[in-house]
Amino acid sequence: LQMASGKVDHLTEIDRVLCISDLHVDHNDNMEWLNNHTLDETAEGITLQENDLVVVAGDISHELERIEQALGYLQRQGSSILFVPGNHEAWLHSSELENGDSCEKLERIIDMCQEMGIHTNPVLVGNTEERPYGLWIAPLQSWYDGTLSVPGLEDLCDDFGRWPWVDFIRCRWKNFPPMGGRNKRIPNGLTEHFLEQNQAVFDSMEDAMKKSPDSPFACPNLMTVSHFLPNQQCLPDWVDVDSSEFNREEWLGHGGGGISAKFAKVAGTKLLDEQIRNHNLTPMIQRQLHVFGHSHRPKDFEKEKIRYIHHPLGKPREREIFMVNPKVDYLPVWDTKSGEIQGESVIRFWEEKGGGVEALRERMLKSKRKTRYGKGYKLKKESNHTTENAR
Repeated sequence: LQMASGKVDHLTEIDRVLCISDLHVDHNDNMEWLNNHTLDETAEGITLQENDLVVVAGDISHELERIEQALGYLQRQGSSILFVPGNHEAWLHSSELENGDSCEKLERIIDMCQEMGIHTNPVLVGNTEERPYGLWIAPLQSWYDGTLSVPGLEDLCDDFGRWPWVDFIRCRWKNFPPMGGRNKRIPNGLTEHFLEQNQAVFDSMEDAMKKSPDSPFACPNLMTVSHFLPNQQCLPDWVDVDSSEFNREEWLGHGGGGISAKFAKVAGTKLLDEQIRNHNLTPMIQRQLHVFGHSHRPKDFEKEKIRYIHHPLGKPREREIFMVNPKVDYLPVWDTKSGEIQGESVIRFWEEKGGGVEALRERMLKSKRKTRYGKGYKLKKESNHTTENAR
């Protein structure tokens, strides 16, 4: 994906920055949620305002028409929108699978966003006399490469080559063949390709900041945004974010270890964390946040001076069984008149707010589950609650 060379936008009138991800409006309930949460007087929860910037960290839909409809809803009140595509946006229709290319599909989505006035390039909000707490927001492209795989869980990945992960069925990458070996169908070199494109984002911000010492672009606060996870601590079942070792016995007691282990392979890339920690703006940045999507398991924690935030809408069933907050709303993360908006720490929402594994199992038993492949849900030792196949 090619971002417009050197393009940055300064949005001087923004008061709030809010985030959300994984809208998945292919589910009618989710499109209805978005409709209800973007109206004016009848809006549920937070009412979006003209002076808001909403950051959407990927996975609106694989259908261009639905992406356009969803983004149009978000623009209803005049709010500004910044969007980073996710893996669902890269899915091709069956008629495109033989000759199509997911890179070209993503380019079409970026073009549509630019025509709609949706931001896909870096923006600076505030940093004015009236709004002194400025924030750079840098949209970053990425994919997954198996580098977030968890040591000690290899035995749970023996069937990874047969795992029905939909990206392997619906995506095509002409220039990035499958890795083979342990990582099977993961495209080889795709993460490096996207991270190379990201360098243009950091270069454009650096150029703007260095124009002069009193430049309005000289801002020490940065929020990077990706769809994919940047480190293992962002994985759904990594409980101790200060630890570099995964506690299999204690953290996989819910019965979905196989899904957790395989999802780690397709969750993201450690190269992304290296990039957001070692870019050319690092010496100038005093406060940094990173917003991501993809796992549908809310997170909000601090690790080595970066705050990591995952705030998904998720799928209707995930809200029903408390994998995601049933009362989820946009999450305010920054105010240009007062600074960062601190949030409550979240590691495993279903455990901390949903009553733990027994309450989860009880809700799952009550919930009728049908997968994309038409099979009914049965609760068993390998319960598929950590991630859905189509994530």
